[in-house]
Amino acid sequence: MSHSPAFTLIDELIAALKAYSNRVEQLISSQWSPRSDWTSVEKACRESLLNGGKRFRPILVY
Repeated sequence: MSHSPAFTLIDELIAALKAYSNRVEQLISSQWSPRSDWTSVEKACRESLLNGGKRFRPILVY
């Protein structure tokens, strides 16, 4: 039994979103590599970025 075209489109969208989400994660991690001389604000910013949950907007504009 095959999916309807709508389900196929949704499956493709989910796969694309996962791929872009992984790309955004890689970019954030590469740009925000921890350093020993960081201030507490820089450390807090990194933690906030890497906790996730804020990925949809970057995916839309990437």
